[in-house]
Amino acid sequence: LLWQKGLGELASLLVASQKEFGGDLPDGAIHVVGDGKDRRAIENRFRQLKVPSVFHGRVDHADELCRDFRVLVNPSKTEVLCTTVAEALAMGKWVLIARHPSNEFFYDFPTCLSFDSKKEFAEQFAYAVRHEPP
Repeated sequence: LLWQKGLGELASLLVASQKEFGGDLPDGAIHVVGDGKDRRAIENRFRQLKVPSVFHGRVDHADELCRDFRVLVNPSKTEVLCTTVAEALAMGKWVLIARHPSNEFFYDFPTCLSFDSKKEFAEQFAYAVRHEPP
């Protein structure tokens, strides 16, 4: 996990979502998958902001844990054609991504939900966790 992948922004988006929904995240805790040099600092940031979260470390995309998730949030604005997003879309999962030139390729997929603001993120996130992908 790296700050450059937008995880600080994700924490802020989730705090805004909690406020939007009366203090709770729709569907409980967010699960963060991955590892890297900033993992401990990112976990601490989520804890400081009181974002309900579970950090799983490195997990293969074929792992049972990943198969059970219906929503992928990728806050990154630096990865062009992110393979994690492509895999999640191919698996028919909801994918939330920021509206940004690096993400434009994915917008036309039926399970892609993009956002420009914290409020729009909160609405899209709530929709994704409350509805089955088409």
